[in-house]
Amino acid sequence: YIPPGMSLSTVEFTESYAVLVFDYNEKVVRFVQEKRMNEASIGINSDRKLLEEIIENKWISKEISLEEEILENGEAGYAAIVNIDNARYRVIGQMEKEEIIKIAKYLNF
Repeated sequence: YIPPGMSLSTVEFTESYAVLVFDYNEKVVRFVQEKRMNEASIGINSDRKLLEEIIENKWISKEISLEEEILENGEAGYAAIVNIDNARYRVIGQMEKEEIIKIAKYLNF
């Protein structure tokens, strides 16, 4: 699922990660795939809080956790996160909660 108005802007990658950067309603949304060695080696520090929501994705047969962060401008930013084998996949950005839930629910690769 790709929300109306979302378009691919750039692609960044190294040996250990890939990032697809999208423009969406004058905001930035990122799809990140990274190697997952262990929690300490990833070095992700976040003020996001885990919401009570777990999104079931039937296409990849996984549960995706949803996190929310209230940004300095008062708007909400979201991250949908799933670990598969030795990789972590994240969709991160400012958008309506319903849109990131749809993206996570229909994520397929």
